[in-house]
Order: sequence, then C-alpha cells, then structure tokens
Amino acid sequence: MKDITDFMLEEYKNISSAFFDISSKVVSFFKYILIIYSVPIIALNEPISTISRIKRSDINPIIFIGISIIGLFVLMYIIKLRNEALLYARTINGVRRFFYDQELMKMDDDEKIMFTNNFNILPTQKEKPSFTDKQFLWIVRTLSVINSFYLFIGLVEWKNNLTVTLYLINNLFISANINITKIIKFIVSLPIFNLIYSFIRSIALSIKLDLFTFHYIIPIVLFWLWFHFYLYRYYIKKAEIGSDFYSHTIGIDIDGVLNEHEQHFCKVYNENNEISITSDEITKMPVNECIPSVTKSSERKVFLEKSYWQEMPVKENASNTIDELITKLGYKINIFTWREWGFNNIWAIKFLNANFVNKIRYFLPYYYYEIFKKGRKFNIRKITRDWLNNNNIKFHKLTFEQGNLHHQVSSKKYKYKNRFYLSKERKIKFFVEDNPEKAFVLSNICNIVFLMNHKYNEHSYNETIPKDLPHNIIRVDDWISIYNHLNKIG
Repeated sequence: MKDITDFMLEEYKNISSAFFDISSKVVSFFKYILIIYSVPIIALNEPISTISRIKRSDINPIIFIGISIIGLFVLMYIIKLRNEALLYARTINGVRRFFYDQELMKMDDDEKIMFTNNFNILPTQKEKPSFTDKQFLWIVRTLSVINSFYLFIGLVEWKNNLTVTLYLINNLFISANINITKIIKFIVSLPIFNLIYSFIRSIALSIKLDLFTFHYIIPIVLFWLWFHFYLYRYYIKKAEIGSDFYSHTIGIDIDGVLNEHEQHFCKVYNENNEISITSDEITKMPVNECIPSVTKSSERKVFLEKSYWQEMPVKENASNTIDELITKLGYKINIFTWREWGFNNIWAIKFLNANFVNKIRYFLPYYYYEIFKKGRKFNIRKITRDWLNNNNIKFHKLTFEQGNLHHQVSSKKYKYKNRFYLSKERKIKFFVEDNPEKAFVLSNICNIVFLMNHKYNEHSYNETIPKDLPHNIIRVDDWISIYNHLNKIG
C-alpha cells in the first residue's frame, strides 16, 4: 500500500505541474490572438513595401479574411488546451480523493463530516470542473464575433471579386441541380438565425445596405459565426465523453467469444474419427499441441468442412447482450476474426476448377489444395456473415483480419489490417477476447479487455506474458458478466 501511496503522491505533483503549465499556455495564446487581431489595424496605417505591387484595396480584404480564418484555428487550439487543463484538474481531484479516502477510513461518521466541511475545500469529484463553463463560453462568443466581424469587413471590401466567385459557385450548384438560394434561405429560417437575421435586416435597411451584401455576405458571415459555436460544442462533447482517448466502441472476437467452438470441434472431430475427445482435454490452442491423438492434418480437415462453420453453436446470451449493449448503453460493435479457411475471393470459387488446381497444387498452400481436392469450395467471409445474421448478432463493422499475432504478413497493404492496429486507430475502448496473448497486447491499447474464460486460457503458454495479467484484463465467464461490468461503468 505504501508503494501505491508514494506513486499517487508523485503523480499528484506531476499532474499539478502539468495543469499549471497548460493554464499558462492558454493565457499566452490569448495574448497571441490579440496580437493577430491588431495586424489589420497596423496594415491599414503602415505602408507595405514588400508587396507594393499589390493594391491596398486588394491586400486589405485578404488580410481581414486571413485573420478571421487564423482566429478560428487559434480559438480551436485554445479550446483544446483548456479541455486538456480541465482533464488534468479532474485527475488531480481523483488523486486528492484517494488520499482523503485513506485518511477518512480511520474516522467515525461525525469526524468525517467535520473534516469534509472544514478542510475539504477543493473538490474531490472527478466530474468537476465542468467543461461547459459559462465564463469561458463568453470568451468563445466574443472571439467568434470578432472573427465573424473581420470576415464581414473582408468580404465587403472584396465584393467585386466575390461577386464573380459566387456567380461561378452558383452556376456549379445549378449544373448539379442544387438550388443554393433555397439552402441559404433554409439556414436563415432556423430560429436563432431568423432572430439574428431580422435584427441585421433592420440595421441594413436603416443604413441602406446594398442587396448583394444583404443576401450573400451576411448569410456567409452568420454561417461562419454558427460554425464557431458548433466546433466549441463538438470539442466540449468529445472531452466530456472522453472520445479524445477512446470511442464508445467494443471490439469482439468471434471464435471462443461468440461461439462454443471447443464443444463443436470435438463433436465434428469425433464424427469423422474413431477416437473420442472432450472439450476438457483442450488445454491449449491449437488442439494438436495438447491432445497427442489429434494430428495437425486431422485437425485441419475439421476446419475445411463447410458445415463446421455453418453449424457452429452460438454462445449463450451473446445475441441478447450485444443487442442491449447497442440499444441501452449506446455502444458500437466492431467484430474481428482471423479465418484462413476456404477461399475469400468469389472469383476463385467460380472460375478455378479441380483439374487446374491439381496442376498447380505444388504452388498452393496446403489448405487451399485440400479445399479443391475434396470439392469443398466455400467463401468463409460469406459464411461468417450469414452465421452472424442467422444468430441475430448485431454489429456495426466486421473485419476479416489479414495479419495477426501468429500470422504475420509481409505486404504493406495488409500489415495494418488486424485487431491491434485497428483498435488503436478506431480508439476502441473495450475488447472481448479469448486468447491471453492477444488480450495482453490489447491491454496496452484498450481501456479494459474482457478475457472469456476457457480451459485453454487458464494459463498463458507464452513466456513473454507475466503470470499475473495486467490490471485492466478482467476474466469473465459469460456475456451476462460483461454486461454487468459495462452497465456499472455507464
């Protein structure tokens, strides 16, 4: 316990230091953006010798529009910096709570209340401070209005060139049978736009603003203003749900997770051979390495049976639980599988015949030759999809891996099409696996890995994996346990 306490204390110091560093960066960028906003004012009053060939009337609009775009990027960066600072602040609260809990365990209820009321000034809740701070929102609104104002000035000054540009864009939309005027009118008809637009219209009429500015420039500026607020809400939402690190996605393996492949293998193997084996004997994968009577070729023959994959029994409660994970908890489901059996390409099944295959058998992998030799031509991808659909297992993405932990590929095209790379790329938060080696690798990518208990994964048979699995690998017996864990997390 002393080790974890020392670690948490050191983490508290490091995170606190990082929090103040980021906070100072936010302040610095506010200074930078004020300097950026002052550039047009200087440009209007000072000669520009380096680009003297360009007319002042041409350079000023470009500066105003450029400042508006740069201002948006700087605002986005400030929002991200602030979100990162708040994330550090929440982490500090969690560490603070750890130390308070250690101390309060020694007190009775009255002492806890007295201590919390008198000394617990700073929050210990990890949901504080809120990302949607009203004070910062006013800063966002102010900078958004300034950016939009600069865009308005730039477009008005650049009106002649803009007229030609909008004319060309309008013709492009017309050729594509898109009425841009209706789109603009629809945007302006939205409640918030309608209110702002009516206010601007009254001002425009009072100062006799020309129709081009009123019908084209103002809608563009209003859209630009709305876009600032949209990006702010987008980044806030991402920070609140933690999608900067993980998406609301669960990765799922098929064999050993969605099906009962041990029992089914034994059933099919016993039907094809005189000997009898049971699932309790399968203590290692592949089966030929743990049961001496099962040879590599006899094991492979089972996998070459089309019916083996079609009649695979589904794991109990898998379909219902996944449906609830999608409908009730809102998770996206990504299914991964490595299945080398059968031909994955439809053209191979349609156009290759047994005689041709027999001639080139020495150039084919053994299992491909076996497929055609026995007349067992099947598309494993189609069979897999049909099996998932027939068993009512819903998913958002199904990935057939081209490379895996035990099946390395040399082609760059397929090198990154495996559960490890794609879990990192898609920011998959949870994964359900049956292989301890793969679970160990995924534990460095995903937040939590659920390891489905089997006889063959009670002990890891790879020396590179520590005896005690990482803290974020949770062993489970069934899909109900997985749902209960995820339901508690929320």
